[in-house]
Amino acid sequence: MTTNKATTKKQTFAERLLIAQQEASGIGKDSNNAYHKYPYTDCDSMIDYGGQILNLAGLVLYPKECEHAAKDNMIVVKKVFICETVEGEQREIPIEVPVVSTDRKQADDKASFASQSSGLAYMMRDLLLIPRGDKFVDIDGTPKTEVCSEDDTKFVKVSPKRK
Repeated sequence: MTTNKATTKKQTFAERLLIAQQEASGIGKDSNNAYHKYPYTDCDSMIDYGGQILNLAGLVLYPKECEHAAKDNMIVVKKVFICETVEGEQREIPIEVPVVSTDRKQADDKASFASQSSGLAYMMRDLLLIPRGDKFVDIDGTPKTEVCSEDDTKFVKVSPKRK
């Protein structure tokens, strides 16, 4: 992993977030939905990728609070994350995701945790403006991908830009 992109000068939250967004070259679709037959980006991959980028920019993300609530005849998870610079400047980031059980045998706690993981992945994608797709290149055209094949479907694995 490369070194932290932070300088010795104190940086604001916005400056650090800009660094993180500039680092986000993209992430490929590394999983396959066998039932519907389409590739997608696994939430664990997005969380790992986003976490690396945040840390490179001197940002940390952690949960502050979580609650379950009834809304529109469903259960939702309302969660608040704190995104903080190494200097201590913080921003609260609220998310709200429905709890959806994909299998009647799935326990409610498993459905809740799956929803929370998906919500975190989407929040990181939105915060860092992480593009997803089949191929990502740097602005100068340098490939940042490693293509692999699984079940005749091409997936792309992308690492944060290294400088």
